[in-house]
Order: sequence, then structure tokens, then C-alpha cells
Amino acid sequence: MKSEIRLGLIGWPLVKSASPEIFNFMFGEFGMKGKYELFPLEDKNLEGFFRNAPGRLLGFNVTTPHKRKVLKFCGELSKEVSLTGAANAIKVGGSMKAHNTDVYGFYRAYASKIGCGGTACIFGSGGAASAAARVLDGLNFVRIHIVSRSPEKAELKMSAISPKLLFSADLPEKADIYINATPFPRIYYKRIDEKAIYADLNYPLKEEKNFFDGSDMLFYQAVRSFSIFLELQLSEEEEDDLFKRYRRKYA
Repeated sequence: MKSEIRLGLIGWPLVKSASPEIFNFMFGEFGMKGKYELFPLEDKNLEGFFRNAPGRLLGFNVTTPHKRKVLKFCGELSKEVSLTGAANAIKVGGSMKAHNTDVYGFYRAYASKIGCGGTACIFGSGGAASAAARVLDGLNFVRIHIVSRSPEKAELKMSAISPKLLFSADLPEKADIYINATPFPRIYYKRIDEKAIYADLNYPLKEEKNFFDGSDMLFYQAVRSFSIFLELQLSEEEEDDLFKRYRRKYA
């Protein structure tokens, strides 16, 4: 009998998450026996968790506020982690490899909706904000405003992503797309141009014209994480088929 695959999610506080639902769905789709657990972890417990992970977990995801803090415990960093300075998926092994599947998830969820070029504004400066900035840079947005309560700290964390990033505590006069990468849904939503696109990475939220929540991004980053943990090669078409089946099951 094959042993049970154990995966999980670390963060603090970690009250609830849709990740167990998505990963349990994936276990079922691939005929695997697995378990996805939530591990609420304060900063002081991170080192011990990493030390004890080998032999217990095949991999685990990372959410707020640990996406940058975990890097010091990893022996290998993927290209996206090196560029963004943040990780949300750790493949457990001898050296612990850090991955950033938020970048992939953001691209798959929003690229077709936001197009290329123009100006963008991102609220927040955490790991999700860095992933969004990385994708927007690749989509040739000419200016990417980062709005943060501490713009100097945000610049230290994010400036390596692209020279197009502009840091401020205030909203720009205008942007073509707004990304909410804070934990606070619809922040500044009533203050932006109604013709602009607003992508809120929180979920689930009611979508409407030019307003998209983070549910799609969550699914696609989770599927990419699953593929990394289980060493699978899935095409975009296969991922899309999985997404359709997931939506039908949990709609």
C-alpha cells in the first residue's frame, strides 16, 4: 500500500483557507491518497518547522506573513523567487527548494483580462504584490505604481523586479489596472476610475464588470504547486480542464 502524501500550508494567523479543498480535489483527480493540512506558525516556530519537515511532508505552501521570511531556510531558490524575493511553495528535500507559483497563478488568472501595456497600480508590497509586479513587467506595462504605507521599505523589497516600479504612499492620478494585493478587500475601490480594471487578490468576492477576485489565481498557483510537489508535467489545457471540473464540483 502506498503511503499517504502529506502537504500543507504555513502562515499566521491561519484561520481558514480554500487550499485544502483544492488539493484534496487534486488528490482525487489523480487517484492519490493524500492529506493537506494547515499549520498556523508564528515567526519563532519557522526554523523548527523547516528542521522537522523532511520525512513528514513532501512539500508545503507559504502565505502571509512568511513569504519572504522562509528564504533563509532554503538551500535553493527558483528564478522567480530570486527575482521577487518571495516564495509561496517549498519542495521538501535535502536543501529545501523555494518556488514562487503566485507569479504563474497571477499570469494564468489575469493576463487575458488585463492585456499588455499601459499603466498599473498595485496596493501592497508583500509576496503577492511582488508576483503581480513581475507579471505586469513581463506584459510590458510602462509604469507600475506601488502604493504602500512604507514606500521606502517597499522599494527595498521590490526594486530589483523592474526599473518601471514607482513607489509612493499615495494613489497615482490614473491607471489602467489596479491590483489589490493587501488582505483588505476592495481597498480604494470607490476612488478609482470606473473604466479601469480592478483585480482583487482576496477571495471569494462578487465579481462584476471590470472587477475580478483572486479565486482563479488561487487555483492556478495551487495546481502549479501540486505539480512541483508531485513532480508532474501538466499542460495549460490539462490545468484548464481541472479548473472546469473543480468549478463544477464546488460552484
